[in-house]
Amino acid sequence: MTKEELIAQLYEKIDGLYFPSESDFPFEVIVWENFADDLLNTEKWLAHVGFPTDSPIENTSIDYLFRNLSVEQAWHDEVQKEQTAQFKALQEFLQANLTDLTVYRVGRIEITIFIIGKFGNDVVGLKTQAVET
Repeated sequence: MTKEELIAQLYEKIDGLYFPSESDFPFEVIVWENFADDLLNTEKWLAHVGFPTDSPIENTSIDYLFRNLSVEQAWHDEVQKEQTAQFKALQEFLQANLTDLTVYRVGRIEITIFIIGKFGNDVVGLKTQAVET
C-alpha cells in the first residue's frame, strides 16, 4: 500500500465518525513527512505541532482508547452498532498498517488526542479532541 492509498482509506474510515466525550469531535488525518525517527521523542513532536514541550501528556494504547468504542454491547441500537463497527474497522486498519502505533493525550480537560504510528519514514495517524471535566 502506498502512503497516498493509506491516507485515502483513512479519510474513508473517519467519514462521519466522531470521538465521543462531553463534546463530540471529528477525526483529522495527520501526516508528518520524514518524522518517523522522532515519533517517540515527545518534546520534538509537541514542538512540531505547536504545543509547549512541557505540556501534560499521557501515553496509552489504541486498545485502551477504543475499549468502549469498538466492542458491541447487547443494549446497542442499530446506530450504535454501526458506529461500533466503524471504530473497530478503524482500529484494525491502523494496527495493520502502522508500526509503533501509539496514542498520546495532550492537555487536561480540553485534551488533544494523537493516534500515530510509522509508515515508512513518515508519521501518519489521526488527531481529535476530547473534553473531560
